[in-house]
Order: sequence, then C-alpha cells, then structure tokens
Amino acid sequence: ENRLIRVSSEIDLPFSAYDAYDAYADLPRQPSWSSWLESVVVSKENPEESTWTLRFWGMKYSWVAVAVKNERPHLIQWRSTTGLRNYGTVRFYERTPDQ
Repeated sequence: ENRLIRVSSEIDLPFSAYDAYDAYADLPRQPSWSSWLESVVVSKENPEESTWTLRFWGMKYSWVAVAVKNERPHLIQWRSTTGLRNYGTVRFYERTPDQ
C-alpha cells in the first residue's frame, strides 16, 4: 500500500519573497541550512533535474527530482522521478503592512 506523509509549515521571514525564493532555489546550498540533507547536485545536462541525498537516523536515502514549476518569486514545485518518492510545493508571499 502506498502511503504519503503530508507535511505543512509556515514561517515569517525578515526578508522579501525574492530573497527567500532565491535562497531556496539555490539547491546545492540547501544542505548548509537543512541539517538532514547531505547533498544536492544539479544535473549539468538538465538543470531542471537534481540528485538529492539525505541522512536520517543513521540511514541514507537518495532520489532524483525534477522541477515541475518555478515562478519567481512565489512558487517552486518538484517531484521525484527515482528513489525516495516525494513531491512538494513551496510558496513565498510578501507580508502586508498589517501582518
């Protein structure tokens, strides 16, 4: 039986949606701020494809993911094509003055 785990979170950041998008979209840099990621390598042949490796509780997992949709500065979507099955969406919003 295929089961997916849904994870959702929200965080207010002290910078613009453009800055947040650019930092998140810099895939090889993600392991520097995400402790469970070991590496992210973007394919030289296809920059929309990347190989991800994580270590969690002493176990190592990896997968290849492709970008599904990128709309700077508001949306990044991906899905895995091999390995650990996953997909996701990250959205970036500018805070309004009343927030």
